Amino acid sequence: MNITTVMKKIESYLDGSISAEDFSYDFPVTYSFYCHNLDKENPAFSELMEKRVKALCRAYDPFDYYNMKEEKIFSEEDFRRAVAEAYEEAKKLI
Repeated sequence: MNITTVMKKIESYLDGSISAEDFSYDFPVTYSFYCHNLDKENPAFSELMEKRVKALCRAYDPFDYYNMKEEKIFSEEDFRRAVAEAYEEAKKLI
């Protein structure tokens, strides 16, 4: 159930139901609701979500609002591609 909910959030972005900007804000919140259970249920999946997908969401900044020196993703195509790669990797861990 926890994994399904998190995966559906990613799918909603990949299928175009929500925008990249909305996903980049929504996913970390969604994941935070389930992370404690996911850590116990499937630690490898949880680590992938934490270290890859949440990191991608933090890095996505198409408008460079914060003008920070961290590595950022400005292109929605690059963001989508990276999220899709993480999604495919996550499917293998389920």
